[in-house]
Amino acid sequence: MNRRNYKPTIKSKILYKVRDSYSRYYSRIHRDELLEAKYSMILSPGRTGTRTLGFLINELTDVISRHEPRPTILDLAVMHTKVHKQQKYILDEFLVRRGLYLKKAYQNSQIFCESNYGLTYLADIIFENFENSKAVFVTRDPYDYLRSAYSKEHESEFNRHRLFDNRDNRNRINITLFDKYSHLEWNNMSRFEMLCWNYRLYHEKYLNLKDQGFNIPIYYFEKLFQDKHEQIKIIKDLGIKETETNLARSIFTEKRNTTKNFLLDEHYDWDKNKINTFKEILYPIIEKIGYEFKWS
Repeated sequence: MNRRNYKPTIKSKILYKVRDSYSRYYSRIHRDELLEAKYSMILSPGRTGTRTLGFLINELTDVISRHEPRPTILDLAVMHTKVHKQQKYILDEFLVRRGLYLKKAYQNSQIFCESNYGLTYLADIIFENFENSKAVFVTRDPYDYLRSAYSKEHESEFNRHRLFDNRDNRNRINITLFDKYSHLEWNNMSRFEMLCWNYRLYHEKYLNLKDQGFNIPIYYFEKLFQDKHEQIKIIKDLGIKETETNLARSIFTEKRNTTKNFLLDEHYDWDKNKINTFKEILYPIIEKIGYEFKWS
């Protein structure tokens, strides 16, 4: 089957409408219970191992853990950033899309843990409305992030694409939302420049959330899958019971997904244009998040 030409069947469209209608009814009658559910968020700029982390945490008995579950919430993050929709609308729509998970967690006295980079731009709404919410932010060395994000191919129900290539039609956070560049200027940027901005925007949002007083511990990809103390700490920071930490020690030994074929060279082989682009966009935040600039 040619995935680029894939179209949902009539049956799947009808099924989606039924589920969507049920979810709206369900979230409306159980709104208070949904907001009382224990909800933990794993925030990131993407490409930081959160997919693997989410799957591993799902092995714990008191947790329902999902990585970027459907329906997507990226459009809600964009709405919140553009301030085109009121906060109540965004919250209500969020409850529709996550209502079944939240209700199950509430009924079973479990934690619903979601790893999703889109949550970074919704975290303030969630903290303000979910009394039992917690969050961590997982970051990665920007040089390695760029190599991974530049190379990783994503496969959806409709097409195969790489982040910000001409087949990537998802509604994403980008610099045009902050009135710094026009859509024309954005569309004329190289993928490398777009990915640099993507990394910066998610880290600026994280730093902004910290400045607002939200308690969001930061974890580093380079340490998280190597240091058992970091692994136990992140489990606790997500609100998971200490009795689960023995299991947590073992699940982090599982093999994780890695990029095997890089399309971007190591940073010491970048040309002058890439180095200047990296410096111009990312230099202002690198030290703030605990990394070093590798060129003089």
